[in-house]
Formats: sequence, C-alpha cells, structure tokens
Amino acid sequence: MSARARRDRAPALGAVGRSAARGAGLALALAGLLAGAALGVEVAQAQAQAQAQGQGRAGGARGARGTAGRPGGFGAPAGPAPTARAQAPFDSTGYWVSLITEAWRFRMVVPGPGDYDEIPLSLAGKELADTFNAAAEEAKGEACKAYGAPVLLWLPTRLHISWADDNTLRVDTDAGMQTRLLRFEPTAEDRMQPASLQGLTTAEWVIHGAGGPGGRRGGPPGGPPGPRFGYIKATTTDLLPGYLRKNGVPYGGKTTSMTEYWEQHTAPGGAQWLIVTTRLTDPVYLADPYVFSPTFRKEPDGARWNPQPCSLRW
Repeated sequence: MSARARRDRAPALGAVGRSAARGAGLALALAGLLAGAALGVEVAQAQAQAQAQGQGRAGGARGARGTAGRPGGFGAPAGPAPTARAQAPFDSTGYWVSLITEAWRFRMVVPGPGDYDEIPLSLAGKELADTFNAAAEEAKGEACKAYGAPVLLWLPTRLHISWADDNTLRVDTDAGMQTRLLRFEPTAEDRMQPASLQGLTTAEWVIHGAGGPGGRRGGPPGGPPGPRFGYIKATTTDLLPGYLRKNGVPYGGKTTSMTEYWEQHTAPGGAQWLIVTTRLTDPVYLADPYVFSPTFRKEPDGARWNPQPCSLRW
C-alpha cells in the first residue's frame, strides 16, 4: 500500500476506533445501569426482609411483655390492678401533729379585721372580707366554713390517717372534727355528690423509684425488692365557699381548685415528717395562686388526740 493510501485510510480507522470505543462505553454504561438496578432490587428486598424480621421480633417482645406473669400465656386474662393501698411507697397511717414553723401569728392567733397579709387577695376578695362578722357567722352555725379542705391542714391540728378501703385514704382532724377522703378510684356516685366543705378529692400515687427485684434499677432475679419512692398528688374540686382565715378571708365554691402533693420523709434519727405542699387557685377571690406547705410530725399513738368543735374565736 502506498504512503498516500495509508494516510487516507488512517482517518477512517480512527473514526471506526472512536465509534467502537463509544459503543463499548455505551455498552459498559448500560451494563452498569442494569447491574445497579439489579443491586437496588436486591437491597430493597433485603431491607424489606429485615424490616419484617424486626417487626416479628418486636411483636414477639410485645407479646412477651403482655403475657409476663399471666398464667396461660398469650391471650390469658390480666389479673386485677393493684389497689392504691398495695401500691403505696410509704405508710402514712397513724397520728400526726402540726408543726407551726411558718406564719405563726396567722395560724395560732385569730388575725384582726383587715389583716390579710401573705394572701394574694383580689379586690373582690378584700371587699367581701371587709364585711365579715364572726359573731354573726357563728350564730348562723357557719363556723365550720373556716375548716374546709383548702385550709383544714393549715390549721393547728392533729391528723389521724387510715385506709377507709383499699382505694380511699381517710384523714380525720381533731380541730373542727372534720374528715377528708382521698379517693384513688372515685366512682360515678362520688362524682355526683353535691358540693361540700371538703369537696371531692381525687388522688393518685406518683412513683419515681423502681421497686422490682434486685434493687432500685433491677438486678439479678431473686434479689431483694428495691426501695420505692413517690408521693400523692391530690386534686380537690366541688367545694362550698369558705374562709382561708377566721377573719373572713374568702375562697369561692365551684371556681376554686386545690392541688396537693403529699410527701413523707424520715429524718436520720428516725422521726417521720409529712409535708403537704398546697396550691390553691380561685379566679374570683384570689389574684394569684395561694401556695403553702403544712408540715406534720408523726406521733407514737393517739394519746394526745383532742377533738374540738369548729370555732371562729380561737
């Protein structure tokens, strides 16, 4: 072949080579796409299978939790829910005496007319309190209006606490001889009762310490029960109007709500303390929530129990 022929053929061969290269590249790209698609399908299938297996394990775990402790396994009826008495993280039953460590002059002595310090009275509350006549109230038999649930534990008194039943904690006072019932399972009949001085108190245990075997956070099976900590949260509604002080500081009826937190503590020497942090709201007679914390010390017995009737004079 002549040199000129070779020169003429070279561009043609180059074009063919480039065309072949492009074809090979396209083939490789297409093969890559097909392989990627196949791999994507396999990955999707693997993910779906793993998800199904995970759901199966979760379902099995849920089933195990749901049937733990139930005879007969899955589908067997659950046992009865534990009562409030059985759940109690502390035993508050017995006799308790008020410790007047704050607001002494308002609690141990009847304040004079117009002495409303430390209570966030609204203008309407002050106007009503200014009209108060203790003698007239006692003559009408209304002295116990100063012993309603919102203020009862703030008075200097003794408490006798007992279980009325497995879901009702009973609190009796010797001052005014009043009875409060903390209902952990109030019935429809309880909710239909008319308003009263002590109202309807709905209570619940708030447990914040695990008490299972093996200590506070669990442990080996068969270990001793761990300590349990908690408190009672109690909400009182359906109240009749009453007095926060025996000089006529008022609180309303249906508009008043009270939330309490009952905590029990044991001092290093063994003395037991009961603290009832109380938050009272009344949009009519209070400008702000009224918060206070009656404190009690446990007594060995009821030897000092001294019931006295309601009075606005002492």
